[in-house]
Amino acid sequence: MAGDPARVLRFYRVVVALLLLGGAAGVWLARARPWRRPPAVEVRDLDAELATLAGRAATLADAAETYYVTPRASVHLHVMGFGQRCPLHLHPRTAEAAVIVRGAADGVQVSGEGGALRRRAGRYAEGALIASPPGCGHELVNAAPDALLASLVFAVPPFDGNHYVAADDPRMLAATAPSVYDPRPALAELAASSRLVELPAAAGRLAGLLVRTEAELPPERPLVAYVVEGEGALEAAGRHGLRPHHLVILRAGAPARVRATRPLALLLFRPEPAP
Repeated sequence: MAGDPARVLRFYRVVVALLLLGGAAGVWLARARPWRRPPAVEVRDLDAELATLAGRAATLADAAETYYVTPRASVHLHVMGFGQRCPLHLHPRTAEAAVIVRGAADGVQVSGEGGALRRRAGRYAEGALIASPPGCGHELVNAAPDALLASLVFAVPPFDGNHYVAADDPRMLAATAPSVYDPRPALAELAASSRLVELPAAAGRLAGLLVRTEAELPPERPLVAYVVEGEGALEAAGRHGLRPHHLVILRAGAPARVRATRPLALLLFRPEPAP
């Protein structure tokens, strides 16, 4: 090879190409860290995340942040700006349940009843859980001229976008009746007999839990918990403070216990089907 300049040049070109590829791969690995697993316990403060949007609230139209997604379920935060409307739409396969995190929503739900379309409408305050089965048309409006509207959305199977429809779209005739649920008074009423209340939402994967002093969370993993109201702490791989609008994602690990300093109302989402 030493006597053939063309072969020497090809050799050095190959070496340089390999070095460049190796460097690029190293940079990608350092940034992406594909071997990194998500934490076993994750606590997200949705108030803090909404605060980051405050600086552009006047011009914000629509924003979303996904916290959990698999082929079977998803959880995301949907934020609507001043006076914004999410027009009437449906999800052909997805059962969706949205809990109001901040603001007040003017909501509409349309489904079939007796061979005709039935329209349900209302104004829903913070803490309300709006459940829309597959095929049920639903619309959400932020009528406030100076406040954001934020809702935490649980979807089974995962959220796959909105199918916008007209008010008389016949596909909504096949949808079963939706529901709107305020977990706080219902949980307080049922606390004497059962602390875990199954909710008719998100394909049966949602439950309400009222913790007056302390309680062990269900053993299913993964498990997603949303704090509707109250204060306390979560003991799982350490101690984590809990207050309204905290979102807890338990992916694996030892049993988790909640201790309340002020009665805690929680929504529990089991995103994966029982084995």
